[in-house]
Amino acid sequence: MMKICMVTARLGFIYRSPGEADGTNRSEITDDLLSGWLVGVLEDARGGWYRIVTHYGYTGYVYGGNLREMRADECTKRQEKCAGGTLKRIAISSADLLLEPRVQA
Repeated sequence: MMKICMVTARLGFIYRSPGEADGTNRSEITDDLLSGWLVGVLEDARGGWYRIVTHYGYTGYVYGGNLREMRADECTKRQEKCAGGTLKRIAISSADLLLEPRVQA
C-alpha cells in the first residue's frame, strides 16, 4: 500500500531530482504543490527526499520536511469532508481558483 502524505508547506515544489539533506535543491522545479494537498510516496530517496506522485499524475521529488504522513482513517475523514463541501482551506492571500481542473504542459 502506498504511503500518503499531506503537503505542510504553504507552497511546496516538485523537483526533477532529490536535493540536499538540509532541504536545498538546485535541480529544475517541475511543478508546485499547495498546502493541504495529498501526495503518494513512491519511494524514499536520499537525504530526506521522497519521490512522490500527485493526484493528477505528476511525479518528482519533495523534501520530507514539507510533508506529513497521513493515516488511512485521516484520509477517509478528509475525503468525507471534501465530498460534503465542509473542507475549505486557503492559506495564502491570493489564489488561482478555476471552475474545473486544467493542466497545461
